[in-house]
Amino acid sequence: MIDASHWLKSNNIIGRFGLSLLVWLFNLKGFNPITAFFCTFCLIWLFTISHAYIISLFCKNTGKNNTLIPFALVFISSPIWAEQFYFVFQAREVALMVLLCPFAIYIMFKGFIDNKKGNIIFAFLSLIFMTSVYQAMVPFFCCGVFICFMLFLETSDYEAKTYRNLCLKIFAMLICAIVVYAVIYKILIPSIFMENRDTENYYKWGRISIKENISYILSSARIITGIHHTGIFEPNAFENILLFITSINKSNIFGNILLLPLALLFIIKSIDIARKKFTSDKKIVYIIASIGIPLSIMFLAILGGNAPGIRTIYVLPLAFAFMFFFLIKNYSNKYRITVVCFALFTAAYQAQITAQLLYSDQLRYNEDVRLAYEIRDMIVKTSLDNENLPVAIVGQYRIAEKFHTNANFIKGELIGHSLFSRGEVDSNDLTIQVLFFNNLTIRVLFFMRGLGIHFNTPNDEQMKKAIVEAVYMPSYPNPGFVKKLPDVIVVKLSDFNH
Repeated sequence: MIDASHWLKSNNIIGRFGLSLLVWLFNLKGFNPITAFFCTFCLIWLFTISHAYIISLFCKNTGKNNTLIPFALVFISSPIWAEQFYFVFQAREVALMVLLCPFAIYIMFKGFIDNKKGNIIFAFLSLIFMTSVYQAMVPFFCCGVFICFMLFLETSDYEAKTYRNLCLKIFAMLICAIVVYAVIYKILIPSIFMENRDTENYYKWGRISIKENISYILSSARIITGIHHTGIFEPNAFENILLFITSINKSNIFGNILLLPLALLFIIKSIDIARKKFTSDKKIVYIIASIGIPLSIMFLAILGGNAPGIRTIYVLPLAFAFMFFFLIKNYSNKYRITVVCFALFTAAYQAQITAQLLYSDQLRYNEDVRLAYEIRDMIVKTSLDNENLPVAIVGQYRIAEKFHTNANFIKGELIGHSLFSRGEVDSNDLTIQVLFFNNLTIRVLFFMRGLGIHFNTPNDEQMKKAIVEAVYMPSYPNPGFVKKLPDVIVVKLSDFNH
């Protein structure tokens, strides 16, 4: 069902050559989705335990530590993991990097503090490799560094100069790792390094006005904080009501109205601790590290001047969970119980959303299977001479209309969306439409092959003919949504721009 060579090439193009390597190594004997899912499931538990363990090491409290229970529950229950690991073909590999991250941070600290070059080299290479697997590991790594640095300041008693030097060394290592990654990317893929459309779509600075950049950054903040109202910096894209509704949907599923007040309480408590416990030099470093934790959630948005995909912000569950942990650890018993209750409520709410996403995607899968067989039956009736013509899929299947009466059906950023849909084609240009519907057709036919339904994919000329003809055809499920042309069979799922 997956075109492995196309997938690996796509990963290389967007700079995930480390992911390509791991996918290739893990699937030498073929891809097994059951094994991949089981490994991912185990790794999710392992990386949750590992993050809790590394935090306990920096707290110097590896014994019974009940304050880590809310941390683990909030961290593991985030619906962002369901969205990210929805891509089963890469889920195991990405989960492995999330597991590696806390150990790389711990080894890096030990290397710099104890002057162990082997540790530093290992952490440096690990950061490069994690970035090459998934670039969103960089803010995740940074958030982990801020967390460990705060705890290290609380539980150690070095001179202020030692902490400043440690900051500079970590910052220098981070910059060097990113530079080395970029150089490797350019060497491995020189012909397309400057023509990466995915990067161009993400990186908006200089391509649009600064006001629009700010509006996209604020829209990202609004989604993750659950703030629904529009503001003066609302992106121009949201003038489209469908995109605005999509934004609200993301906010309902992945946003949490507790995030903003929690971040404010976290920073206030951090400043209070710094004021009471540290000298002026250490105080500044401690406060900067504390501000860096919630700010790391916005790292990708600020870097790109854009609203990144929700599935890439898996620094959010780490920062969110740690801020709960920090307040529980440092508040008096009077307020601690309240924070614990909010943390448990958050974990329960996130778990419910995650369960709904998985339930919805099972409904989506069943509906996609039904539609695939219905299309097959219509094609067989239309082409009675058994001529093996290629099939072109035009339009999209709006699966939400099928389940609009089911209150438990929700759609994430990608999870819950039909494989027979890639969204609306936003151009009347025939060349762009050919590319758009070719990609849709390839995905649909691969899915159908997994069900034992085999049709050939059309070439560009055949797809062009199909699009032109589809303009005058009725859409699914009306009679005539499948039509045979001399050299291609057209399947029209919906109307589109023409």
